Amino acid sequence: MCFCSFLFLSIGYFLTHSCFVQLDIHKTKILTRLEAAATTASLQLDGNQLEYLQTSYHKKNAIKTNDQDRIYQLLQEVLLEIKELKKV
Repeated sequence: MCFCSFLFLSIGYFLTHSCFVQLDIHKTKILTRLEAAATTASLQLDGNQLEYLQTSYHKKNAIKTNDQDRIYQLLQEVLLEIKELKKV
């Protein structure tokens, strides 16, 4: 009786531990992909354009449509290209 309890507790522990190890592996993989996408974006985006948008549109949701501002539209196109490139 005692051996069976120990066996079931051991199996439960190892299954739980294995699950958490797998979750950590997947989390690391996703974070690595996000870091690669962020690095790609930072290299392709123009800081002056971002600064222009921040100074021109102070309030949240100030830009209602994608074609309201040409700079915004250009940045959106770059981000969509990056999104397509990072799909694997």
